[in-house]
Amino acid sequence: MGTMADDDPLSEMYTDERPHDREQAVETLSDFVQVDQDTGEPVPQSEFQDATLEKRIVALLLYRQIAAELGELGEDEIPVDQEWLKTKANAEHTVPGTWDLEFIRETKDGHKTPPHSVDAALEYLEGP
Repeated sequence: MGTMADDDPLSEMYTDERPHDREQAVETLSDFVQVDQDTGEPVPQSEFQDATLEKRIVALLLYRQIAAELGELGEDEIPVDQEWLKTKANAEHTVPGTWDLEFIRETKDGHKTPPHSVDAALEYLEGP
């Protein structure tokens, strides 16, 4: 912890909690995509092959966040562009440019799922 005195009200800002449930991330995401230990690239799993395009894209965006947390990607490498998503999701057509899903953010660098939205994205993957 920092050098702040225990009686300083700002010390309440410290937390040791992660922004999402890591066990749920492993349980859910590993059915869709895993991280190659040698290359850090996404490795599609059985659920990924059968999933809708939207679910494949959500899984890939989650992969980017988790790969960064594993140290495979830098924070600035998390957002991805449409072409990367199209290629990795095996999309026959263009990937949607806009999203109705609240856990996908479009930044100047591309699309991503922010850490505080990972749980919502995981719930989406678990749904019908």
